[in-house]
Amino acid sequence: MVNKFMVKCLIVYFSVGGTTKKVANKVVAGLESVGYDVDLHDLTGGVPPSIENYDLLGIGTPAYFVSLPFNVADYLKTIPKLNIPFFSFILYGFVIGEGGNRLRKKLTKKGGRDVGYLKTRGREDFYGFVKSGYVLFPNSPNAEDLERAENFGKNIKSNIENENYISEEFDERPPFMFRFQRAINAKWITHSMLYKMIKVNKSKCTKCGICVNICPTHNIVMDDSGFPKIGKDCLGCYYCERDCPEEAITSILDTKMAKPILKYNENLIPKVVGDNFERVQLINGKVEKI
Repeated sequence: MVNKFMVKCLIVYFSVGGTTKKVANKVVAGLESVGYDVDLHDLTGGVPPSIENYDLLGIGTPAYFVSLPFNVADYLKTIPKLNIPFFSFILYGFVIGEGGNRLRKKLTKKGGRDVGYLKTRGREDFYGFVKSGYVLFPNSPNAEDLERAENFGKNIKSNIENENYISEEFDERPPFMFRFQRAINAKWITHSMLYKMIKVNKSKCTKCGICVNICPTHNIVMDDSGFPKIGKDCLGCYYCERDCPEEAITSILDTKMAKPILKYNENLIPKVVGDNFERVQLINGKVEKI
């Protein structure tokens, strides 16, 4: 049962580019303003603390191929029977998909009570879009988004105290083509096949280590010769390829089989995001506005 005098909250989030972290910090500010004690944990920093000593759980994540990043989904599996309230927030730059739905359904099935769901736009600079010359919602989350995140945190207290509170509706199921993209980027495919298609051109590689440092799952290490070695614990974010200053890394996104999907997504940009995009080019591992 939630202690109404002092609630101890754990927020576990995943952020690579820093946008989910910005929202998480604002949610924390909102919770602390109503007297909650909050611990914030980034999944890139290791295993989160046990939820046994907490009265409230929050999960923050970006959308990933219209679903959840593998590491967020894996964390949800480790959570035991919940029996406490939970809230969630998700950032997306293209199609939100069913990541928020899956997260909420899993935690509800474990016995948690859904007391809040926030979805907000976030900068979408996935390499597939950058490769096509786009960054979507380049300035998101903006000041208005961050204010909403702080108010969301403040409102969690009243949501918990309201026994009749009903959380937000679930998001619509994405169209078939996006479900197909999710399927071909499933964890078992990524960990058995797609990671093997990430190649390092040793004649271009300068052993700078940028790819090692950018990898959110610490999946890239230097081999005995000082060259990057790709492990199988890959998320398929392809930040390693995007940020390589020597263009020494290639992946499935550079193959003929990926071109129709990249083009399909590119053609939908105006319909899905309107004019909320920038035209960009990738120069020496840096995304630069044209």
